[in-house]
Amino acid sequence: MPSTKQRRRAKRHAERLVEEAIAAADDDELHLAEKLMQRALSSGPANARFWLEYARIAIQRGQTRRGARAVRRALELSPDYAEARELQQELLPPTLAPAPAPVDEPIEPPVFTERTARFDWDELAGDLTTRGVTRVPALLSVEECIALRSIYSDDAAFEHDVRIDDDRGRLVYRFFKRPLPDVVTALRTEVYARLAPIANRWNELIGDAHRWPASHARFERDYRAAGHGRTSPILLHYDAGGFNGFHRDVHGPIFFPLQLAVSLGPATLGDGGELMLGDDRPGKRKRVRVIPTAIGDAVVFCTRDRLCPIAGLYGRQPVMHGAQEVRVERFAVGIPFHDYLG
Repeated sequence: MPSTKQRRRAKRHAERLVEEAIAAADDDELHLAEKLMQRALSSGPANARFWLEYARIAIQRGQTRRGARAVRRALELSPDYAEARELQQELLPPTLAPAPAPVDEPIEPPVFTERTARFDWDELAGDLTTRGVTRVPALLSVEECIALRSIYSDDAAFEHDVRIDDDRGRLVYRFFKRPLPDVVTALRTEVYARLAPIANRWNELIGDAHRWPASHARFERDYRAAGHGRTSPILLHYDAGGFNGFHRDVHGPIFFPLQLAVSLGPATLGDGGELMLGDDRPGKRKRVRVIPTAIGDAVVFCTRDRLCPIAGLYGRQPVMHGAQEVRVERFAVGIPFHDYLG
């Protein structure tokens, strides 16, 4: 148990962080202000004022639901806190207002096949929520993997290539041309419908009012209306010694928070090429999660941010992904659920 001296030191440190956060917010550096408040809440004892300041910063960032939860936490610690009570009254109407009904949402529920029905998506959702990444074993059959690999030599199937051979990686991206291969379209459609409820639950926890459409067809209409139309699904090829450095697949204002990659072989477990998801913490050691895959195994991972519990609330931790060095030839298919701007 910390000594009295240690507790006092922690309290003073937390108070300094709060003052720095308030100053950053006054300078409109809201992202920095939020990070400083999160550190203050994690390092010091429970303090109603800290939670109130956190609420105010969240509200400045447009995160009213998160702000409302922080105010409730302040009042749990200090029920007679007048400033917190006043702010709660200001926030009460919008937090109780019903979410707007989706426009033009398909009435029929998504159609699921045995390909995804055999998995426990609640368990996968828990893994994604905890780690930002999860493995979906044997999502594709070996025969489907071989068929996708065979497309690589067909130039007519691809819109353009990107070849990387430097410190960012050693590999080739081939971007599929429309119409996409049937299996890629099927994965995009069905896996998206499994993941949309997870992404919406995360938005609820964070206090983000945005809701993702239930169907990929509706989501596609949304991002195309915003100018996104450049294909994003890719066939990747690594020769022995190939790797992919940490990066993000975000090209434009609209992107789905989760994406999919499937190992196509012939490399398998133990041959390298493991997917890596790393927390993007400039100036600090990167926390990396490594996911090995066999032929046909898929990995679902966060596109730009993962959910991160912070002092009783949830925030977003920026992440990047890559692939470790392979020892033998390896193919993979990468499937963002959004297309790119352009």
